[in-house]
Amino acid sequence: MKSYKMYVVSSCPYCIKLIQEMINNKQTFYVEFMDGKEELLKERKEQYKHPTVPIVILRDGDDEKLIGGCTETLRLLRKEAK
Repeated sequence: MKSYKMYVVSSCPYCIKLIQEMINNKQTFYVEFMDGKEELLKERKEQYKHPTVPIVILRDGDDEKLIGGCTETLRLLRKEAK
């Protein structure tokens, strides 16, 4: 089953916008708020080679693929909605 994993910061307007879009589009997703977890966030940015939040991962079974940030994820959601 396809789902999304997102690493976000609560003060980021792009993160909040993306969470709202996921809800509106009835997507299955998991959110990890990285507020106060600067070291862990730094590790995730290095792990996924993505410098900003949100960091969005597409999960399909045991496979994980980096989608990117807000813009890339919104583009994918709109493409899938067609």
